[in-house]
Amino acid sequence: MKRTRNYVPYDGIDDLTIHVHDGATSFRFDVEGSLSGNSARELEQSWLTASSVIGDRPLVISVGNVNCMDPFGRALLRQLHESGPHDLQAAHSSR
Repeated sequence: MKRTRNYVPYDGIDDLTIHVHDGATSFRFDVEGSLSGNSARELEQSWLTASSVIGDRPLVISVGNVNCMDPFGRALLRQLHESGPHDLQAAHSSR
């Protein structure tokens, strides 16, 4: 039986890009790159910091071109999704 991988192997580089959009009607994180290790913790810290200014606006998390995600990254996305009125989107990057 041939085993196939359905994930991108982790190369040890945490290359996360987070763009924060503080709009009048919503607060949005655009996330690209590796959502694992220290990078996932960086997103968590950004979310915790932003939570004090988000107020009643919906939080939109746009995930595009994520090339690696470890269990902590998956759990973080689940936690963000379950923590309130949010919109989690898979986005196609225009960059």
